This record gives sequence, structure tokens and C-alpha cells, in this order.
Amino acid sequence: MKNYIMLLFITVLFSRCDKLAEAYVGLPMQPKNINAEFEPGLNVFGVLTTGTLPTLNDSLRNYFEIQEIKQLSDTSQQFIPDVFIQLDLHRTNFDTTYIVKDTVDFTYYNSKIKTNPGDLYLFQCNYNGFFVTSQTLVPNIPEIVSNSLTRDASKITFEIKEDASAFLYDVYYTNENGATFQRQSSNINGNTLISINSSHNNISLAVFAYDKNYEQYVSTSNIFFKPNAYRPMYSTVEGGYGCVFSVCSEGYTIIGASLEHN
Repeated sequence: MKNYIMLLFITVLFSRCDKLAEAYVGLPMQPKNINAEFEPGLNVFGVLTTGTLPTLNDSLRNYFEIQEIKQLSDTSQQFIPDVFIQLDLHRTNFDTTYIVKDTVDFTYYNSKIKTNPGDLYLFQCNYNGFFVTSQTLVPNIPEIVSNSLTRDASKITFEIKEDASAFLYDVYYTNENGATFQRQSSNINGNTLISINSSHNNISLAVFAYDKNYEQYVSTSNIFFKPNAYRPMYSTVEGGYGCVFSVCSEGYTIIGASLEHN
């Protein structure tokens, strides 16, 4: 069941990086003849993950896809070899530097990176004269407030404990009929309320907490609605396009009116 949840999570997450230039730069909405307003550069999609839930592949615990965009109409999305990628880790009483150079399925990773909640990572990559930097603070483990669980015949509600490091939550829930998920921005003034429409007695929950970068990226890049107008690029990295972010997970089981950690 945990692997099924992770498969759904990875499918939803990385379906957003299919055709990165379109999904994040917004190519289908761009009018013609606006390349004069576009600055060539690197388009970066990177994620660092931690938490109690397993991944389908350890390499997916850190994942960096990098493309060079020379003009706005460039959708070739070709793999770029020999990109220099460096991650500087700052952890309480521990600092180190990782060079990310291994590749799998046209992405970069480093299996030695073991991310913990609260880690601060400074990211940089360099290719063909382009230099991109970013940083991400890994969210804490999302904690469901134990006495907040309520349910009736058709709905389950609970609260995720207030946490300044988490800005967005995905809650995946499964039962014998399958799985689905709900996305909720965090409440900056208290606990975050989650409401699930379900009448099943036993439910498995997978809660994913995202950092500020990802929340800003998915919310800001999708709110430009002016038709046939130049769509400004939104990015959480410096010197290029895209997003480098972190996510932390925790698993729970709801049996009747009780809540248990997986």
C-alpha cells in the first residue's frame, strides 16, 4: 500500500515536470514574436525528499532535471550532459558539500545525500556560461494533531500541527477502492484543517509537506490569465528558470475514530 501511495505521489509530482518548458515557462499561452523579451538560460527542476515513507527508488530522494532554453519556442528538452551541480548542506553541528554528477533517466542525483527535516541546502549549477543558484529549507515531519480527528458517516476531518517550515500539504488517502489526494495551503496562523470525503472505516494517509519554494512556484506560475499576452516567467531560482524545493512525508492509518502512525 505504501508503494502504491508513493507511485501516485511521484506520478502527480513528476507529471508536472513532463515537458518542463511548457509546464513551468508556460509556452502554450505565449503569443508569437516575444523572444526579444526572453532571456536564454537554464530551466531547473530539483527536489530533495525526506520522511518516513519509502520511495520507489533511492535515487528519487534527490532529483535534478536541467535543460537549456535558448529561445522561448525551444521545446526540445534535450538532456544536458556534464552540468556542474553542487549542494552545500548546513545542518546543526554539521556542514558538508555534495557534487551531483550521477545520472539516471536523463536526470542528475547523488545517492550519498541523506536529507533530514530542518536541513538547509544551498544549490548551484553551472553550464555553458549560465549560473543558477537557489536554497531550500527542508520542512519538518507533518504531524497530525491526535485529538483533532473527527468523523461522521461521510467525512473525516483532522488538523496538521502548525509549522513555519511547511507552506503546502498534499494528503494522499487510500482504501480498498483506490487512492486520491487533496492539496491544501498551510495556515500561517495556526493548525491546518484537512477534510476528506470518505465513509470507509480504515484509511491509509500519506502526508507531504512542501517548502516555500514549491508553494510559491505552483501557485504563482498558474495565476496568469491574460489571454494572448506575454506571460512573465516566474521562478524561485536565481539566474535562470524553474524551482529547487524540498518535501517531507509521514504516514498514518485511520481505523474508526483512532489515528496511528504507520
